Amino acid sequence: MDIPTPLPILLPKVQIPPSRLQLVSRSRLLQVLDAGLHRKLTLISAPAGYGKSTLLSEWASGCEWPLGWVTLEAGDNDIERFLTYLMSAVQTAEESVPKLEDILGARFSLQPMSRDAMLAILVNQLSSTSERLVIVLDDYHLIENQDIHGFLNALLDNLPVNIHIVISTRTDPPLRLARLRAKDQLNEITEKGLRFTPQEVETFFDVVMGLRLTDDEVAELEARTEGWVTGLQLVGLSLKDREHPSELIHTLAGTHRYILDYLVEEVFSDLPPLLQTFLLRVSVLEHLSPELCDTVVGEPDVPQQSKKILEFMDASNLFIVPLDSQRQWYRFHPLFADFLRDRLVAQHAEELPDLQRRAAAWYASRGLLSEAIRHCFAGGDVDRAADLIQAEARDLLTRGEITTLLRWIDALPEEVIAARPHLGLSRAWAMLMREPINFLDTIDQQIDQIAEGFGILSADLLSALAESEPESLRRAGLSEFAMLLAFARRDNHDVDDTIKLFKAALEYMPESEHLLRGFTLAGLASTYARKGAIKLAEDAFAQAAQHSLAANSIYGYVACTDWLATMQAEQGQLTRAAATYRQAIKLLTSQAQYPLPLSGHVYVGLADVLLEQNDLQGAFENLQVGLQVGVQVRDVDALLNGYVIQARVLQMLNKGEEAQEAMQNAERQALETKSMSCVHDAQAHKARLALALGDVQVAQRWAAGRGLGSVGDVHMEGPPNEIEQLTYARLLMAVGKASEALPILEALSGLQEQIGRTRALIESLTLQALCLRSLGRMDEAVRTLARALMLAAPEGFARVFIQEGPPLAALLRTVGSLGHSPEYVKHLLEIFGEAPALQESVLDPLSERELEVLRLVADGLTNAEIAAQLVIAHSTAKTHINRIYSKLGVSTRTQAVARARQLQILP
Repeated sequence: MDIPTPLPILLPKVQIPPSRLQLVSRSRLLQVLDAGLHRKLTLISAPAGYGKSTLLSEWASGCEWPLGWVTLEAGDNDIERFLTYLMSAVQTAEESVPKLEDILGARFSLQPMSRDAMLAILVNQLSSTSERLVIVLDDYHLIENQDIHGFLNALLDNLPVNIHIVISTRTDPPLRLARLRAKDQLNEITEKGLRFTPQEVETFFDVVMGLRLTDDEVAELEARTEGWVTGLQLVGLSLKDREHPSELIHTLAGTHRYILDYLVEEVFSDLPPLLQTFLLRVSVLEHLSPELCDTVVGEPDVPQQSKKILEFMDASNLFIVPLDSQRQWYRFHPLFADFLRDRLVAQHAEELPDLQRRAAAWYASRGLLSEAIRHCFAGGDVDRAADLIQAEARDLLTRGEITTLLRWIDALPEEVIAARPHLGLSRAWAMLMREPINFLDTIDQQIDQIAEGFGILSADLLSALAESEPESLRRAGLSEFAMLLAFARRDNHDVDDTIKLFKAALEYMPESEHLLRGFTLAGLASTYARKGAIKLAEDAFAQAAQHSLAANSIYGYVACTDWLATMQAEQGQLTRAAATYRQAIKLLTSQAQYPLPLSGHVYVGLADVLLEQNDLQGAFENLQVGLQVGVQVRDVDALLNGYVIQARVLQMLNKGEEAQEAMQNAERQALETKSMSCVHDAQAHKARLALALGDVQVAQRWAAGRGLGSVGDVHMEGPPNEIEQLTYARLLMAVGKASEALPILEALSGLQEQIGRTRALIESLTLQALCLRSLGRMDEAVRTLARALMLAAPEGFARVFIQEGPPLAALLRTVGSLGHSPEYVKHLLEIFGEAPALQESVLDPLSERELEVLRLVADGLTNAEIAAQLVIAHSTAKTHINRIYSKLGVSTRTQAVARARQLQILP
């Protein structure tokens, strides 16, 4: 399972259908399509049978822009699958764009990548190519997933100017079309525009169908069919052997549906019986190839029958559409396919299971399991479907196709799932990945069913693992079950029991399963961290990172390395932590010139370490990149931590209002996590900032809201977390109650020393020293601060002391004069005397609109052109550009673009 298999691409879906050799050229519509290229979107919307795909294939054959094409199907209602086909189409049109799996690497996470993260990756990649590009999404009406509609809306909002999207659909999609119309960014072709004109009707019968009709007959046909292309095609096929065309023409009346039923029946009845049988049998297929059709028809004694029939139908314009230029793949016209399938069910329903079975077997033998599974379900073979889903499940999970996997499993009878514990494991993982919080409410039922499938009780899992045969499928399944159980119980069960489960999973898991081992080690490491075993957590994260790298999981490697650096920093190893962060950044920047999810968090983490060491320039540059990447990929964690650090920096600059605004941004990000611990941390940071700015009342209201009281009594449920205790201790010190703050700090420092959290210990000791000084206990204050300095000096801690201001500076002078770390004290006092020379420009990330303006500046557009492109006033465009200059600390367009590229804001 080391490297998850990329989605097997059904190539005809991403190939441009060739235009027919004989067709009615829609020159008036081709001009409409060409004229709309400067807009964001072209929408071709009309019912079936109006020639939408035919028009697009003709236009594509002559389009001067590179063009990527996706023929969508109902099975593409999974955002990861949709994006995979979209990126494959783009890569087919523009080879410089990497494939999706090359962009992301194999990856693992407890949740699929967010829509916003995928959007950022796609937009940045499209922006990085200088080529113009058209992306065609054909048959978009088959997409019902709201996540995909939301993704496409966001893509259109952020679409680079060199990209144009074309959507072909039977009904208007639920996109923000009104907004696009208002901004003149929508090019539309509707049913009315697609109707054949009288001249086109005449050309169609003359050139395509080889029929000469009178002017009156042409006019009557155009009127009765209302220029409906499929209706005209059916009329042409019906008239081929008629001496008096007007007789048939006069019979046409009623709705399009009536005309369709009448004419299709007539055309089909005139076909040879052999051809009728062929068409009915292969109607179970979405795509037609000679080999696949031969397999489904099941007549091996007739060599190349399917190839000959498909070529005949293509040449006869008989309702099949070629899907590739080699004419190896075709599909039926959707209306004709509906007719054939209805007739097959009505007249030969007994043949359906066997036809579907043959189709499933053909697809499965070629590794196209999605198509095989669809045919198994269509044929009612749920056992075969379950076996194929089980075979495909792991790859679906690692690709993040959670919606598809759960849709398939939910379609299976429960007893079929219960008999396949590995399938139950896959369902449990998928549900946990999709809704980790809600899933915990139903996990016990899932666990009991999986355990029953293995023939054990969940309480006996560890003994069952020990008794299982080495290298057996059962042992592999049970070890994965132990990992799932550990993750499910990590937050609400005994920590030591959870650690036992993780360790058992690792003990019995195959060594070659690098991705699973990395995932399990990451879970074990996070459990150690929650327990306070920081060193053990560091070691486990280091192992998890190496297994992730061995599995080519760049995402997993970055996640584990980020946590590894965090553990090192917690132990006070700032230099090692900075090197670890830089190692992750080096790998990230070697992959491509665009941000990956989690990279923002890495940059912010490095900024935090560098700021502590007083490397202000390095800290600020990494903070800027981290915040900017966080905005681009909507990384809530990166933004939360980044805004907290930003607030600290702004407070250092004596910019209180800006610091408060940054902290409000942090609180908003915390609320988005839906984690109360994150919210409590952010609110404690906010109270701490208020104290630093001299606003004691805000901090008192915070303490009262958390049940901390005004005299140090803790009334809240459970103990406050560390940042809350430190902030509360600071509040007590600020109101002259150092004697009440001291025991809180002493208890904290004792625990921090016990578990090896040296960085936090240095802060607690520093505050203790200040408390002791204010209480007149100078000897103890000196000894306590001297101890903090001894811990801090080897790694160059600075800001933990500087942030405490003049009282700490005075105490430092006393400590230094007594011979404690004199050189280090001298260094710190020098920093106390410095005015921080910081640039405001690197503190504030560009807004989404400013990013959009910056990309247009990089493309060389003038202010007026930018205003026209974004449908804004010229003065507004100028204001955006001036703000960009201010934030980037530059004064010209060239400098802005260069600085943005230096900070990796632009590719």
